[in-house]
Amino acid sequence: MASAMQVYGAFALLVIAIVAIITIVALVSNLIGSIRRRFGRTRSLAKTRAHDDLPPPASRSRPHASESHSNDPPISH
Repeated sequence: MASAMQVYGAFALLVIAIVAIITIVALVSNLIGSIRRRFGRTRSLAKTRAHDDLPPPASRSRPHASESHSNDPPISH
């Protein structure tokens, strides 16, 4: 009976250790992310920009289909 209690205790400690490691990794990851946002990106990361960091595209009005080919010469068959 005592050995069964030791096995359950060891399993509980293992689960607690795994949860603690995952929590610590998540906290460190969030801390690193907040430090990068606070102090800016490093030079090595400046080359790889996220999609959210890109400036919005310039707004251009698209020509209609009939207007887009108005300057092209007619196609001879």
